[in-house]
Amino acid sequence: MKATSKETFLSALRHLLTLVGGIAATHGWISKSEAIELVGALVALVGFIWGPLDEYLAARRIEEEARIAEAVRVAVAEALARNLKALPSVAQQTVGQTPGGQQAETV
Repeated sequence: MKATSKETFLSALRHLLTLVGGIAATHGWISKSEAIELVGALVALVGFIWGPLDEYLAARRIEEEARIAEAVRVAVAEALARNLKALPSVAQQTVGQTPGGQQAETV
């Protein structure tokens, strides 16, 4: 994922967790300092997990793209080889013919 998308997501997550932490602190379930610590810890944990996961997924995408590129390269090479093999027979059929397809006169 792009860095800006990651930053945007983590920023939105931080704001959402701050809201939830504020509600919990207002109701007395946790203290204000605990809410701040929990928000920071959760955002850091998500960022910590996200980094390696994103790198792993990017490597998988690169591997898949390389496999696709190799398959396309092989298919194109095979098609080219087939066309090159057919070329001499086409050339033999057209030797001695005029562009209109009529037999050329021999002198």
